Amino acid sequence: MIKGGESSEDLYCYTKDSDNDEEPYLKKCETGGCMLSYSFNKTYYDAVGSRSHLEGHEEGERNDLKVLTAKCIVIDYYEECSNSSHSCEHFWSFPSAPGLYHLHCCCTASGCNTISKTSLSRCSADDCNSETKKRSSCFCPAEVPTTMPTTTLGPTSDEIIVKSIIVGIVIFTTIGAYFLYTSIRKARAGIERNNHSLHNLREYSTPGHTNIPVTKNDSESDLRPLIEIPETMEERMDEKFKNFKYCSDGPNEESLLGEGRYGAVHKVQNQGGEIYAMKIFRHKGQPSEATSTTVQLMWRKEFEHLNLCADENIVKREGAGRFKYHGTLNYAILLEYCPMGSLSSYLDKVQNENIEIPLGNSLKLAQDIASGMEFLHEADSQSGGPIRVPVAHRDIKSSNILLKAPDHAVISDFGLAIALRAPSSHPSGQNSIDMDVNRTKQCGTPRYLSPELLEGQIGVHFADAFRQADVYSMSIVQWELFRMVKALNHDFDGLHELPFAVELGGRKATIESLQHIVTKGTRPQIPESFEKDRLYGATIRNILIQSWDGDPGARINASTVSKRLQDLINQHVKTNPKPLKS
Repeated sequence: MIKGGESSEDLYCYTKDSDNDEEPYLKKCETGGCMLSYSFNKTYYDAVGSRSHLEGHEEGERNDLKVLTAKCIVIDYYEECSNSSHSCEHFWSFPSAPGLYHLHCCCTASGCNTISKTSLSRCSADDCNSETKKRSSCFCPAEVPTTMPTTTLGPTSDEIIVKSIIVGIVIFTTIGAYFLYTSIRKARAGIERNNHSLHNLREYSTPGHTNIPVTKNDSESDLRPLIEIPETMEERMDEKFKNFKYCSDGPNEESLLGEGRYGAVHKVQNQGGEIYAMKIFRHKGQPSEATSTTVQLMWRKEFEHLNLCADENIVKREGAGRFKYHGTLNYAILLEYCPMGSLSSYLDKVQNENIEIPLGNSLKLAQDIASGMEFLHEADSQSGGPIRVPVAHRDIKSSNILLKAPDHAVISDFGLAIALRAPSSHPSGQNSIDMDVNRTKQCGTPRYLSPELLEGQIGVHFADAFRQADVYSMSIVQWELFRMVKALNHDFDGLHELPFAVELGGRKATIESLQHIVTKGTRPQIPESFEKDRLYGATIRNILIQSWDGDPGARINASTVSKRLQDLINQHVKTNPKPLKS
């Protein structure tokens, strides 16, 4: 593996940039380690403990494994690689497509990141029950049998014929039932729209607050819209928020909390003087039938996602209806009021007023964002009710993170969010996504878009692709925050630096300009002092690097980020028992 004339201490890693037919080639690395990403057929994965299968692999017959990427890595940035050596040890895996697993391993010897050097031994039951052990150097199938299988892997020809017939019948029956259900649902929805209007909107217990009724599905895994919002708005909808008014005699700059392409958020209050945020959906350009439809769709979808996502790190919705903006009625959503505004505006204030962000507050804000992302990405049951649908946000940025307090952040703006469909609910069995929304691949804000989104190469039919893109965007936001913490950045210049501002060199942040930067592996510069702080700074540095990895499959998930930040918070509380103020 060592090139002639080079020192035996030189490290060479196999390199392959993408999933293609090219063979990996050896490349000299200065980073200390190698990584291999590959796919593994689920049939073999579940039976990896079979003696005959393992013997086949020992002889070099590994046709069921396919190399996706191979590269050099900084071994210290990957905690899972701490015990790696001459063999390529596994440290995480997940389903990447129907019947496939996407796996990664790392090692520290020249030429070690090849399929022939991967360890395919099955983990023991005890190891598979341990979160810390099951990700290193062995496989953990979904269920570990007490005795290892010794039969061959291949079914007989008769078994294949019988199974094919059964599968065909099941698929045909499923598709037929799906279309029958869809037809009945559409007919039923049409009758309901004709018979019901705004009297379906029920009142909240608090005067002046109204909500849209929720229609629950019979199937827990079905991801069709869970809320029936009347498509034809009646006159009474115009009076829905009649007890509310703009603060500061708005609408004006004093009542305006934020503004975007599809609307604005204003500070409003009810007759009781309670303060709320009113998100009013409208298009900034010339109004048309197309823009009106888009605005109404975004209003409907955002309320739907907020209705499904009740969590302490998600902005709370209070109701939906129509509200006047400069004399014109527009669709609106009533939200809880976050007095500190967005994270972006807070960082501007830190710059303008020379405020110091306490380390503990920054850790808590970053952990809140990660915890909110974890909640969105994972399906869960709320209070014993139906399974909650996982959601991809698709527009994570500092202006969409709101601060309720100096140490409490919530995620907002779900206008571009999509529901991620569970595999069992899709006729094809794919881990697919909600198909009734805008499917633009490059959806979001350019500065925060992942490399695959900038190139338009995201796997739009797979939920994991959207989760990984969200994690990348989250890491950019967390860098934006942590860079302004003096306890971490000893050379902090007092400026709120936007992501890639230095790299762009004054150019406008567009998809085209960022493609040439981000897709080549360039990321915002992490201050050198982070690495010197072995407890907080080094850990945060590793989190950022693993979250914005150019290989989507190599990124850690939101749950891992949340847990690591929580560990830092716990450590900080031990050494700083007094609550922080700012």
